[in-house]
Amino acid sequence: MALPRPSLTLVLDIDERLDSEALRLEIGRCYAHVCQTLVRTHPADTAAAASTHAVGSESGKAPSTAETDIATDTAKGPGAQTNASAPCNIARFLVKMGTRRYLDPEDEGANELWNDVIERWIGNELRKVGNNMRIFNRRQREEGRDPLMFDWYELDLQNGQLSVLLRCDSTSAVDPSANATITALREAYGNNALGENVERVRMPAPEEYERQRKIGLAAKARREAEKAARAQAEAERARAEAEAAEREAEEAFLESPELMAHAATPDERRSDTVSDASEAANARDALDKAPTESDEGDAEGSTDGGETIEDRYAPEEADFALDYRLWQIEYADGGARLFDSARAAFVESIEPIDSAESVAPTRLDGRAEEEVVA
Repeated sequence: MALPRPSLTLVLDIDERLDSEALRLEIGRCYAHVCQTLVRTHPADTAAAASTHAVGSESGKAPSTAETDIATDTAKGPGAQTNASAPCNIARFLVKMGTRRYLDPEDEGANELWNDVIERWIGNELRKVGNNMRIFNRRQREEGRDPLMFDWYELDLQNGQLSVLLRCDSTSAVDPSANATITALREAYGNNALGENVERVRMPAPEEYERQRKIGLAAKARREAEKAARAQAEAERARAEAEAAEREAEEAFLESPELMAHAATPDERRSDTVSDASEAANARDALDKAPTESDEGDAEGSTDGGETIEDRYAPEEADFALDYRLWQIEYADGGARLFDSARAAFVESIEPIDSAESVAPTRLDGRAEEEVVA
C-alpha cells in the first residue's frame, strides 16, 4: 500500500512596512505553481525579533510563539537598537498530514513514514521554495523593485507539536541537505535526548549564526579582493599586448616595400604618397572597428550591459554556506539550551567547529542517549 504524502501550505509572514497590493499580486503569480501560499504581516516593532541575536544567552527566555516572544527577547539583547528598524520575514512551512504521527519513533509506522516519505519531501520542498525565492527576487530587481528577503524558514511539524526554525542564507534559501539535520533532530527529540517539553529548535543557534556570518563575510571580502586583483592584472596585460601589437603594426607599415618605393620617387609625387598612406591608415582603422563573427556571436549572447545570458540567469550564490549542527533548544517553560548535534550532547558555550569535520550531524544511538539525558 502506498504511503501518504504530505501537503504544504506556505505562509509568508512579512514586515507590515513591506506590504503592498502589488507585492501580494506578484507573490500570488510567482508562488502559485509551488504550493498554496498565504501572505500575512507582523508589526514593525517585532520585525527584528525573528533575527534573534541572543535568545536564551541574554535573558534565558525562549518564545512561545515565533512573533511575540522572539521580539521580547531581542529587545533585551545587545543588538536591539541597531536591529529594531530592520525588517525580518519568516516563511512558514505548514506540513499537512492529517492526524498521522511521525515524530516519535515508537509510534507504529512512524519510522517508515519518515524515512521513506517525509525526509525526502522536506528536502524537495526546501529546494523548490528556495529556488522560487531566488527567481522572485531576480524578477523584482529586473523590474526595479526591492527584493523580498527572508531570514527564517519555520517548519511546523506534526500539527505544531515541534517547530524548527532554519536560518536562511543571503539568497533567502536553505540548503536542501538540511533535511538530514532535521532527521537527526527528529531522532533526538523522539528519544528524549533533548529533555522534556521541547517547543522550538533554532538551527543554527543565533550566536553561532553570528559567528559564522562574521567568518563567512570576511572570506567573501577576501575572495572579491582577489578577484578584483586578477581582473586588474588581466586588464593591464591585455592593454600592454594591444600597445605592443599596435607598435608592431605601425613599424611594419612604415617599412613596407610599397611605402619605401614611394619615398624614393621625385618630390612632385610626395603629396600622392601622403594621400596613399592616409587612405591605408583609414582602411586599417575601419578594419579594426568592423565586427567579426566572434563579436557578433558574443553580442547575441549578451545583455545590454555586456552581461551574458548565462551569467544573468545563473543561480544566485550565497555569501557563505551555513552549518546547522549547533542548535538552540527552547522549552515551554521559557528556558533554552545549546545542543551540539555533531557530539550529540548539550554544551555550555559555543566553540569553533573544525571545518575538517563532516557537516552531517551525528545520529543518536542508545548509548549516546543515556549520556545526554540528565
